[in-house]
Amino acid sequence: QFTIITVVRNDLAGLKKTAESVCSQSFTDYEWIVIDGASTDGTIEYLQSLDTPSCRWISEPDRGIYDAMNKGIQMGSGEYVVFLNAGDALPETETLALVSQNLASSDYPDVLFGSAQLVFANGKSIRRPPKNMNTYIWHGLPANHQATYYKRDTLGDLLYDLDYKISGDYFIIAKLYLKGIHAAYLNQSIVQFSVGGASYQNRKLLFLEPYRIQRDVLRQSFPLRLASLCKRLIATAGMVFLQKL
Repeated sequence: QFTIITVVRNDLAGLKKTAESVCSQSFTDYEWIVIDGASTDGTIEYLQSLDTPSCRWISEPDRGIYDAMNKGIQMGSGEYVVFLNAGDALPETETLALVSQNLASSDYPDVLFGSAQLVFANGKSIRRPPKNMNTYIWHGLPANHQATYYKRDTLGDLLYDLDYKISGDYFIIAKLYLKGIHAAYLNQSIVQFSVGGASYQNRKLLFLEPYRIQRDVLRQSFPLRLASLCKRLIATAGMVFLQKL
């Protein structure tokens, strides 16, 4: 039922954390695809040592995280796709079972948005619940990328646009929204996400890329784009504050 795609490059510790959470799931109807960007830190040797029939992997240079994710999409065959990158984790052994039950009770939506547990380097964490897509899409992602399950048939031939370095996930959701997709929501946390990755390290792109998507894909008016930019500034400042507590 699920294709879990993990992108990694020189993050062996993070990959082991992700692997432990995936392989401990009580629900086993999944395939785990690992796309490694030619790591040199022992990641390849670790992948070679895995005795996990559900896991398939490749290791080769790529053109960035979204290129690697596109490779994972093209390799996968599951009904639903989720991206769980190195260092991210499924919080409970019953997480995939919970998601499967929710998909069934929601009549198998095009996209499922769940809650995410955001974990900061100082050990503190907060829960980010999903937002209603129809209203929040004009500001950003309705849920964390890692807490979003896409129906494979709904994605179709849609892949991540490599012109975006950190907001390709927003691009995908914006394109799907314009197709009139049906979304469902799950308020329980279905991922533990470590805050501080590429999206937070490239703050200039964190503001510019969503602005481009709102202008070029969603065709949003300038006043709404400006309001969204201010909202993002406030949210980013809040994240920085929480990391320093």
